[in-house]
Amino acid sequence: MQTIIVNSRGQVRPTRVTKEQGDVLPLVFDFSLLLPTVDSYTVQGDMPVTGHSQDGSRITVTLNTGQACRTYDLVVRATGNGETRAATVQVKVEDRERGWNSMDCGCGGYW
Repeated sequence: MQTIIVNSRGQVRPTRVTKEQGDVLPLVFDFSLLLPTVDSYTVQGDMPVTGHSQDGSRITVTLNTGQACRTYDLVVRATGNGETRAATVQVKVEDRERGWNSMDCGCGGYW
């Protein structure tokens, strides 16, 4: 599980997440420093997700496997106290190494 913090100025840290292909990764968006309560939220972007849930000001998005050597966008919009804020991250899916050196998703070779 990895946590994305949205601070009191609306800045998101980290802005980029890396995962290996085949891994299903829970990603927690913590809006507690910006919005004390979250009334509703939406999950958007081209990153495949298997589900999402909310616990107070924390929204958990479970990322699906994704395609290797690709970068996806993921946006979570949270609304609380009449205010809507968005947290955007990039998700980089890396090739899982199994005796194959992908050399940063370009041409590779066995080692």
